[in-house]
Amino acid sequence: MLSLLNKSGCVISNAFRNFSSQALLLPLSEKIEGLNEKRQAWIENTDTVEEKKLGIIELHPQVFAAQPRVDVIQENIEWQRKYRYVSFATTKSRAEVRGGGRKPWPQKGGGRARHGSIRSPIFVGGGVAHGPRSPKPHFYMLPFYKRVMGLTSTLSVKLAQDDLHIVQDLEIPSREPEFLKELFKERNWGNSVLIIDEWVFFLVNLFYKI
Repeated sequence: MLSLLNKSGCVISNAFRNFSSQALLLPLSEKIEGLNEKRQAWIENTDTVEEKKLGIIELHPQVFAAQPRVDVIQENIEWQRKYRYVSFATTKSRAEVRGGGRKPWPQKGGGRARHGSIRSPIFVGGGVAHGPRSPKPHFYMLPFYKRVMGLTSTLSVKLAQDDLHIVQDLEIPSREPEFLKELFKERNWGNSVLIIDEWVFFLVNLFYKI
C-alpha cells in the first residue's frame, strides 16, 4: 500500500486474466448484476516507446470503483511503516551502570537523606528508571478486511487520477534500463512507477470471491 501510494504511476499487467474463474479485469461481453457501473481503461503496449492503444477493457467496480476510504488508507500506511520496525533504543538500569557498590554515607547522623547507592536514578550518572529497552518490535496485524479495503480504495483513487495504466503484458524488448526510462518519460507516467502483475489481485480475489 505504501509503495502504491508513493509511486506517481502504476502499471498493471493484463496477463492475469485467466488467474481465476471470473477475473477482476472483465471482458466487454460479460454482464454484472447488482453492482455499480464498470470502469473502462485503455490497454497499452510496452514493446515500443511510442504509445499504442490496443483496446478497451472493463474493470470490476468492487475493485476499481470503490468509495475511497482515506482513513483506512492511512491505517494501512501506518501499519506498513510500523509492522517491520524494531526500535533499538536502550538505557541502562541501576543494576547495569558502573559503581555504587557501597552505601555512600551512614544511614543516620549525617543530616542528609538516606541512600543505599549512588547509582540510584535520582543521582547524576545513575540508572534510568522506566527507560526504553531494546529490541522493541512494533509489529501488529491490521484486520484482513481493512487491508483489502485500503487496497481497493487506493486502486480506485489511482484510476480516478489517471495514474493507473493497463498494459497487454510485461514483455520488454530490451534489457537496458534506458528503454524503461524513455518509456516512462514519453508516456508521462511520472518519476517513479510501480509495476504490478498478480499478487495484489490474488488478495482482492480471495476476499471478495469474485
